[in-house]
Amino acid sequence: READVIVSATSPRGGGDPMQEARAVGDAAIAVASATGRRLFVVGGAGSLYLPTGKPVFDTLPERVRGEAGAMRAVLDSLKASDVNWTFLCPATSIAPGERTRKYQIGDTTLLSDAQGTSRSSAEDVAHAVINEIEKPTHIRSQMTVAY
Repeated sequence: READVIVSATSPRGGGDPMQEARAVGDAAIAVASATGRRLFVVGGAGSLYLPTGKPVFDTLPERVRGEAGAMRAVLDSLKASDVNWTFLCPATSIAPGERTRKYQIGDTTLLSDAQGTSRSSAEDVAHAVINEIEKPTHIRSQMTVAY
């Protein structure tokens, strides 16, 4: 009741239809944010980003993850059509436990990568970026991405 921000960090991996699962969770989160006037922070996926060439990352993904990626992209579309204050985080394509370095890049709709072309981040640095964005919002009604 006293929360300033609603954070949704679920993935449509329940074994059913990823689109139905993502829409149900996304629609519920949007409804709560709209009813309460709270900001909504959604952790999505890299499939909603674009490569530096302008090509959607989604188009490069293996078939086994396209259902989930497409479903999360549909949640992003719902956010864009809503009247709520939202941020949609698209992390790097590879996230793994590691250390919090605080030495990451922050972007918007373009996939970030290192000098070798690898898009990666530690879970700890993603968490750090999420907390920073919640405490000092700079991506209002927009996407953000985090990677090394």
